[in-house]
Amino acid sequence: MSLACLRQKPQDEKYPVHLAATEEIALTYHGFIDNLSDIQEQLLQLGYEVDSLCSSEVILLFIRRYLDIEMSAREASLCVLKRLKGEFAIIALFADEQSLVIAQRGVPMMLFIKENEVSICSDSTACLVQPLMQIEQDSLLILRSFQK
Repeated sequence: MSLACLRQKPQDEKYPVHLAATEEIALTYHGFIDNLSDIQEQLLQLGYEVDSLCSSEVILLFIRRYLDIEMSAREASLCVLKRLKGEFAIIALFADEQSLVIAQRGVPMMLFIKENEVSICSDSTACLVQPLMQIEQDSLLILRSFQK
């Protein structure tokens, strides 16, 4: 499974796309989190270093915090999604569980799956493939790889 950011609107776009990654998680984020400073403060109180992190790195670290207490990618993603306030789209690839988590609130997202190919976009003109499935508002979608 691969993760790619293929296109972004011109520089005057309200919220640019941000990427962050560790060996276990790759995350792309688009939007605005209203309570990001509260989340940074909570992570700081728990002993995580957040002083120089951009918003995508804070979100990744927030997910990591739940993984550190033995939650699955699904459980951690659900906890993070419940706590985040704002308008955003998040796509996270979890290496250990071979799963792709797609979460959004207030940002339209479409999905196309064909064989081993997954395309996710917020603008139907950005996806080169059809047909597309609209992802329901305020939803979390998890795609997993199952090996035979």
